[in-house]
Amino acid sequence: MIVIQTDGAADWHDRIGGWAVEIYRDDELIYKTSGYDDNTTNNRMELTAINQALKIAIMLAKYREKFILQTDSEWSYNCLNRNSNCTENTDLLDRIWKLMEELNVSIIWVPRKELKSVDKMAKDAMKLGKKKYAGQN
Repeated sequence: MIVIQTDGAADWHDRIGGWAVEIYRDDELIYKTSGYDDNTTNNRMELTAINQALKIAIMLAKYREKFILQTDSEWSYNCLNRNSNCTENTDLLDRIWKLMEELNVSIIWVPRKELKSVDKMAKDAMKLGKKKYAGQN
């Protein structure tokens, strides 16, 4: 089984955000990545992390493993499981739902304290974005 942990973060003042992904197979970290963007929101960064994670999972899917995707975003969890009517970021939601159709993936909500490593990565990515975009907004 593969466990994917995702997180996103954004500063609502300057609208710069970061996202991060960590992927574990049998409790061993096998892949991690992160990135940043400007003119964004926290919800968009949460979804960007999930989208990136599922694109990576597609490459791993040839092994027909089950994927557990963990997020600390209740909003993302509810949107992706279609438990609420989400009207923002529909472009990303549509891409994620399409990727989910190709995978044996379950999305679960977990408390932030269980995702400390990926949470730190997302915040560090946001800081890199702030350096890059400083003075451009």
